[in-house]
Amino acid sequence: MRLSPGKKLPKSNNRRREAAILDLQTTLITLVLAAAAVGWANWRGRKPYVPGNPPLIPYGVIQFVGMVIVFLMAAHLITLLTGKPFTGRRGY
Repeated sequence: MRLSPGKKLPKSNNRRREAAILDLQTTLITLVLAAAAVGWANWRGRKPYVPGNPPLIPYGVIQFVGMVIVFLMAAHLITLLTGKPFTGRRGY
Protein backbone atom coordinates (compact mmCIF):
# COMPACT_ATOMS: atom_id res chain seq x y z
CA MET A 1 0.00 0.00 0.00
CA ARG A 2 1.46 3.25 -1.07
CA LEU A 3 0.58 6.48 0.75
CA SER A 4 0.76 9.96 -0.56
CA PRO A 5 2.62 12.48 1.67
CA GLY A 6 -0.54 13.98 3.28
CA LYS A 7 -2.37 10.74 4.11
CA LYS A 8 -2.16 8.69 7.29
CA LEU A 9 -2.70 4.99 7.82
CA PRO A 10 -6.18 4.09 9.03
CA LYS A 11 -6.47 3.37 12.75
CA SER A 12 -6.83 -0.25 13.71
CA ASN A 13 -9.99 -1.21 15.54
CA ASN A 14 -8.34 -4.04 17.41
CA ARG A 15 -9.97 -3.69 20.85
CA ARG A 16 -9.47 -7.34 21.66
CA ARG A 17 -5.70 -6.90 21.78
CA GLU A 18 -5.95 -3.78 23.94
CA ALA A 19 -8.29 -5.49 26.41
CA ALA A 20 -5.89 -8.40 26.94
CA ILE A 21 -3.14 -6.24 28.45
CA LEU A 22 -2.66 -6.52 32.22
CA ASP A 23 -2.13 -3.04 33.53
CA LEU A 24 -1.09 -2.12 37.08
CA GLN A 25 -4.63 -1.87 38.44
CA THR A 26 -5.69 -5.26 37.06
CA THR A 27 -2.51 -6.88 38.36
CA LEU A 28 -2.99 -5.49 41.87
CA ILE A 29 -6.66 -6.49 42.00
CA THR A 30 -5.83 -10.02 40.86
CA LEU A 31 -2.99 -10.23 43.37
CA VAL A 32 -5.21 -9.13 46.27
CA LEU A 33 -8.07 -11.45 45.28
CA ALA A 34 -5.75 -14.45 44.95
CA ALA A 35 -4.14 -13.70 48.33
CA ALA A 36 -7.61 -13.40 49.90
CA ALA A 37 -8.60 -16.75 48.36
CA VAL A 38 -5.46 -18.36 49.81
CA GLY A 39 -6.22 -16.90 53.24
CA TRP A 40 -9.85 -18.02 53.09
CA ALA A 41 -8.89 -21.55 52.01
CA ASN A 42 -6.28 -21.72 54.77
CA TRP A 43 -8.84 -20.64 57.37
CA ARG A 44 -11.48 -23.09 56.13
CA GLY A 45 -8.96 -25.91 55.83
CA ARG A 46 -7.95 -25.54 59.51
CA LYS A 47 -11.47 -26.05 60.81
CA PRO A 48 -11.85 -29.32 62.69
CA TYR A 49 -13.20 -32.28 60.79
CA VAL A 50 -16.76 -33.26 61.67
CA PRO A 51 -17.34 -36.99 61.13
CA GLY A 52 -20.10 -37.63 58.61
CA ASN A 53 -19.79 -34.13 57.13
CA PRO A 54 -16.82 -34.11 54.73
CA PRO A 55 -15.77 -30.84 53.08
CA LEU A 56 -17.08 -30.48 49.54
CA ILE A 57 -14.24 -28.21 48.41
CA PRO A 58 -10.58 -29.32 48.42
CA TYR A 59 -9.07 -26.36 50.26
CA GLY A 60 -5.50 -27.50 49.64
CA VAL A 61 -6.04 -27.26 45.87
CA ILE A 62 -7.51 -23.76 46.24
CA GLN A 63 -4.44 -22.73 48.25
CA PHE A 64 -2.08 -24.18 45.65
CA VAL A 65 -3.80 -22.50 42.68
CA GLY A 66 -4.05 -19.23 44.61
CA MET A 67 -0.35 -19.26 45.45
CA VAL A 68 0.56 -19.92 41.81
CA ILE A 69 -1.54 -16.90 40.81
CA VAL A 70 0.04 -14.79 43.59
CA PHE A 71 3.56 -15.67 42.40
CA LEU A 72 2.70 -14.94 38.75
CA MET A 73 1.10 -11.59 39.61
CA ALA A 74 4.06 -10.66 41.84
CA ALA A 75 6.47 -11.37 38.98
CA HIS A 76 4.26 -9.35 36.63
CA LEU A 77 4.13 -6.51 39.16
CA ILE A 78 7.94 -6.44 39.26
CA THR A 79 7.93 -6.21 35.46
CA LEU A 80 5.43 -3.34 35.50
CA LEU A 81 7.22 -1.35 38.20
CA THR A 82 10.77 -1.72 36.87
CA GLY A 83 9.99 -1.59 33.17
CA LYS A 84 12.24 -4.59 32.51
CA PRO A 85 10.89 -8.05 31.75
CA PHE A 86 11.49 -10.55 34.55
CA THR A 87 14.08 -13.01 33.28
CA GLY A 88 15.65 -16.01 34.88
CA ARG A 89 19.27 -16.62 35.67
CA ARG A 90 20.08 -17.38 32.07
CA GLY A 91 18.60 -14.13 30.80
CA TYR A 92 15.92 -15.47 28.48
